Amino acid sequence: LAIRATTGTAFSPFGTYSVELKDTSAPWKPEDIMLRVCSMGSYGKHSAIMIGSAGAVKTIWAYVHMGSWSVYGSISNPGEGGEWSPNPPMPYGALPPC
Repeated sequence: LAIRATTGTAFSPFGTYSVELKDTSAPWKPEDIMLRVCSMGSYGKHSAIMIGSAGAVKTIWAYVHMGSWSVYGSISNPGEGGEWSPNPPMPYGALPPC
């Protein structure tokens, strides 16, 4: 999974895309393909997690916005659309706080 700019093809500036590591269109580095996964437990939402790019400067958070099934990216807090609930839930303390 990679979070990349939509280059004007969608309402949101970033989208999530599946990528194959054998794809030679980009030189893959670990920081380009790794994700940040964190717990919302410190906000009282113990079963919720957030998923984002492991960007060097600012995390781009994955979210679903109203009226879409696609997953986009936001450089600000995307709200409830960016809160994911794994099933079964992650044990509290298993992930770093957001």
